[in-house]
Formats: sequence, structure tokens, C-alpha cells
Amino acid sequence: AWRSQRAFLILMFLAIHPHGADRDRLLDAFWPGRRLAAGRKNFHPTLSYIRSVLPRAAVAPLLREAETYRLNPDYPLSCDVWDVQRAFEQSRLARDDAARRTALELAVGIARQPFLEGCYADWADDRQTQMRDRLERAHLELGALLGQAGEHDNALACYRSAAGFDAYRESTRATIIECLVQLGNRRAALVEWDRLKALLRDELAVDPLPETAARVNRVLGLESVSPAQKTAQPTASQLFTQAAQASLKSYPTG
Repeated sequence: AWRSQRAFLILMFLAIHPHGADRDRLLDAFWPGRRLAAGRKNFHPTLSYIRSVLPRAAVAPLLREAETYRLNPDYPLSCDVWDVQRAFEQSRLARDDAARRTALELAVGIARQPFLEGCYADWADDRQTQMRDRLERAHLELGALLGQAGEHDNALACYRSAAGFDAYRESTRATIIECLVQLGNRRAALVEWDRLKALLRDELAVDPLPETAARVNRVLGLESVSPAQKTAQPTASQLFTQAAQASLKSYPTG
């Protein structure tokens, strides 16, 4: 069990920086500001604690080269981040869609939990953003491959996961609408469109981009309306009511 959170965070830091870091960088990251004096005193004891907690092996877990400290690549240590990055690289180098799909499924399957969850240090912010962006792209890429294979339900799940990383990305939300239409669920697609418009209006005080509106209107079979001509576009519930009224009018009365 790790009794020192700082020591565990240093281990994570070194895990995601395979080339290591020098002493000053580690002091600045983990003993910033007024804690620097304490950091100079506790730096080596903290590294010794890391060595003591990790299981014994034929090689040492940490290497020191001049003033640079890094994890020993020969030390038998596993890390989900390494596995995810390896899967991303496999997807990039894949020669066909099947291999690319396998690699992407592996990556998103491993990375189900938020990266560096509970770590709010400055050094973690950029890495968390990079991982979120890469996972968002991975879900979109995987969704496209599944859609091409006709697996629209699974593709929809991937697109929704991608939207979870950025609910305001209109292109992703439009792709969800297209996928719902492909699944034959136009009603859900209309609801999704209404939700996107409401989100943008309520949170950002903007309308969807013209290209988003044109794309969605095209897939939903709605007529585009110019700003000079438009009143409010009908909501999903209004369209359902109109459809029901039309159905009643056409129903034979005897």
C-alpha cells in the first residue's frame, strides 16, 4: 500500500514521461513554491520510498543518469497508459480496417476510466487534455469503421461516447443524428437535434453553425430556412403533432 500520495504521483509522472525528468523539474512539479526547501530535503527519501514499495526484481525500478531520473524499461512494470498508447500506435500503423478496428477497440476498452482521475496538479492538465482528445478521436474513428460495416448500433454507442468528451462539438452530434436515421429512428434523431439546439442556446447563446444545420436538415428531410425568412424551426414534438394531424385527416370516416 502507498502511504505517500506524492511518491505515487511521482511514479505516475515518470510512467508517462519515459525519457525521464531532471531533479529540478520534479521538485518544481511536486514541491512548488514555498515547499521547495522541503522538497530538497525529502527528494531522495521519496525516491527511496518508491523503490521500497515496488516489488523486488533483477533490475532496479528507477534509473539515474546524471541529474535525470526515469523508470527502468527493463523493470517488470505494467501500465494501462502504455497499453493504450501502444494500441493507438497499432491503429496508426494498421494496413487494413480490420486491424485498425481491433487496435481501436483495445484502446477504448482499456481507457474506460478517466486518465489520471483525481490528480489536479498542473503537470497533469495537459496530459489529461491530450488523452481526452485522442480518445474522442478514437471513438469517432471506431464509430466510422463500425458504421461502414453496417453495425450502426455499435457505431452509435461510439459516437455517444465521443460526445461525452465534448458535448458542444456539433460535427459529432450531427453524426449521431445521421446514425439514428440510419437505424430508422427518425424520432430520436429529431429529439437529438432539438437537444443540441437547446444546449447551444442555453449554455452558449448561439445557434448551430449553418453547415451543421444544413447537414442535419438534409438527413432529416427538413427544408433549410434562411435567417431572413425564418420563424422558429419546428421542434420534434411539433413535427409529431403535425404528422398525427395529417394522419387523422387522411383516415377514412366511413
